[in-house]
Amino acid sequence: MEKALLDLTDAEGELKLSEMKIDEKERELTELLRAENKEQALEISFLLEMKEAEDLTKKLAIEAFMGGDSISSAAYLLDSENVGDLIFRRAILLEATEAVEKQSQDYAVMREAASASMLDIADQIDDLLADILDEKGRRTQAEEKILPNESPDKQYQ
Repeated sequence: MEKALLDLTDAEGELKLSEMKIDEKERELTELLRAENKEQALEISFLLEMKEAEDLTKKLAIEAFMGGDSISSAAYLLDSENVGDLIFRRAILLEATEAVEKQSQDYAVMREAASASMLDIADQIDDLLADILDEKGRRTQAEEKILPNESPDKQYQ
């Protein structure tokens, strides 16, 4: 019983620590994105657009890869007697590839237009967001240690 109480106390401490770290990182992120003048506000706005373009590029690349399906599907389609299968598949892959290429070019143009300080801020934002996600994962693990593992149905039996 004492070990269970100690484990619970440790888990609660981990939970509080994680929440404090999340709050700290979110404050850092807010401070990083705070604009003191119109020029900074424009830079931050551009930076956020650049981050959205980067995220969209990654998402499209993943979707294009997933649209490529497996080798066995490609072999099936290439071996298909129905030309419509191959034409349909080619159209899907071509559309996905073109979308990724266009978005990649847009993002590259934005990166070239960004100053070194803006790129440094973008890296800091990436690091803070990654830290927040990691800490939220640790918080979830701590919550799982605190909460009972039984389903609500089993608790009432």
